[in-house]
Amino acid sequence: MITMFKSIRWKFVTIFIMLVLIAIVISGVFIIEFFDQYNKEQNELRLDALSALMLPDLQLYSDLGASRDKINKLIENQEALGFREEIFVMQNTRIIATSSTNPDIRADQVGDPDLLISGMMGIEKKKIINLQDQSGTLRVMDKVYPIKTKDGISGLLYLRYNLEETDSTIKKAKMIILQSTVLALSITIVLGVIIAQSITGPINDVTEKAFKMARGDFDQYVEVKSDDEIGKLAEMFNHLTRKLKLSLNEISREKNKLEAIVNNMADGLIAVTKLREVLHINPRALDILRANDAKVTKDYDTLVDVLPEVLHFDVLINRHPEWNGNEVVELNGVTYRVRFEPFANEKGEKEGFILIFQDITEHQRLENMRRDFVANVSHELKTPLTSIKSYTETLMDGMVDDHETTQQFLSVINDEADRMGRLVRDLLQLSNYDSSRSSLEVEVNDWVTLVKTVINKMNVHVKSKSQQISLVSDKESIRAYFDYDRMEQVITNLISNAIKYTPESGKIKLMVIEESDNVVIKITDTGFGIGSEHLSQIFDRFYRVDKARSREQGGTGLGLAIAKEIVELHHGYIDIESEVGTGTTVKLRVPTGF
Repeated sequence: MITMFKSIRWKFVTIFIMLVLIAIVISGVFIIEFFDQYNKEQNELRLDALSALMLPDLQLYSDLGASRDKINKLIENQEALGFREEIFVMQNTRIIATSSTNPDIRADQVGDPDLLISGMMGIEKKKIINLQDQSGTLRVMDKVYPIKTKDGISGLLYLRYNLEETDSTIKKAKMIILQSTVLALSITIVLGVIIAQSITGPINDVTEKAFKMARGDFDQYVEVKSDDEIGKLAEMFNHLTRKLKLSLNEISREKNKLEAIVNNMADGLIAVTKLREVLHINPRALDILRANDAKVTKDYDTLVDVLPEVLHFDVLINRHPEWNGNEVVELNGVTYRVRFEPFANEKGEKEGFILIFQDITEHQRLENMRRDFVANVSHELKTPLTSIKSYTETLMDGMVDDHETTQQFLSVINDEADRMGRLVRDLLQLSNYDSSRSSLEVEVNDWVTLVKTVINKMNVHVKSKSQQISLVSDKESIRAYFDYDRMEQVITNLISNAIKYTPESGKIKLMVIEESDNVVIKITDTGFGIGSEHLSQIFDRFYRVDKARSREQGGTGLGLAIAKEIVELHHGYIDIESEVGTGTTVKLRVPTGF
């Protein structure tokens, strides 16, 4: 029952019935009241009409008691005319004449004292009185009329009208109204249910279809049965359904297209949230991990447990705070370059990252071949270069007759020999790093002292170009474990590059600070800058941004590669930020412990 009245349909029907019932009750009350009042007025008019017929004759008798017979005759005449009212002609407390069957009763036994007093005072007055007899209560209308003569009030004409017929008529009217009310309410209930059904039916239909749509069934349409507000609601629901289906179909097509691309990629792909939950893994990644769909877990670290530690979540985030970069790992005899990039939500907040596993085994093999070739060539060139150096020095001692020409050519030969010697030295050093034949001599040293020493050594070159070089450090001394000679080579190379590629009167700024168990060194210059398209390859061997300028400055294209190898041997990293025409910043981050 309670559930039923929660329905809008029954609420509507109930309200409709209450409105009709209230209207009928109020109307019935007014009708009954009007009908009762009307009958009273009509009954009073009858009494007035009877009194109008009798009073003129009664006023002719100065002594009513002496004229009893005439008055009785007058009353009989009125009965003959059809008047059914009871008539009493009274003098003092005596009834002179009456139409009643009991002529011996006294006036005070018949009349209402209040009416009798009013009549004796010369006032006409009526009153509804309830009389008690053997059959029960009888409702009558009594009205008193004073009989006025020239000598004063000679008596009273007391008329009584039985309201039994009137009450019966009103009772019948009430019954008719009650029956009409019941009939009207029955009709109202039927009409209310029909009208409510016409309103709530479409709403229930929309609700049912919406519930099915919420469960994934989008083939739901509502029948439009009218052109009113309910019909408009149904039309808008159908319009929404069509639009939603179109959007979902488009999303589904794009999703299928994307899944087809991802699942058929030659590279492995894993999507991971910042909560370490694996969102997606394609078949190629499963092959790389030697897993299958049944063994796939949502926990990232559990999934990649077979991979090197460098790809575990915490290690990856710590090594790459910006959540992007790449790592080269070897797994089951295959070398992979793992690239990773963050993905964000609609607010731009990082939600996780995507890892791409690219098989670079063949590329690595070719790279190893190239490195081996460079090492072999370097070894082959070292001996003849030494001979050439000795020969040119002999020639420069004056063994040629044309001294000026000899000096000119030998100087060029000497310079080229020096360049080739540097190349061979660099190649050998890189080869040693590649083959892990190089070891570090790590001990406690002072970074600030190292940088100051390199600046002092390079001051001659700085002054020759009228440049300004400065050092900023948050501490007087920052002591840590590192290979002093190797790091001196790195700092020297970086400052040398800054001097070479910064124009005259330029500025070079060095910063040495300690940040949470790391030493950060920044070398910033106001030089020519490097284009963004070169930054990703700047640490590659033999790579030159401007080949002509590099050769003119005596560069081999190996300095930054060597610097990167040395820094990474110290478990640190090196990065370059640059803008053409503004300058370059090289940043080193090396752990204080080793």
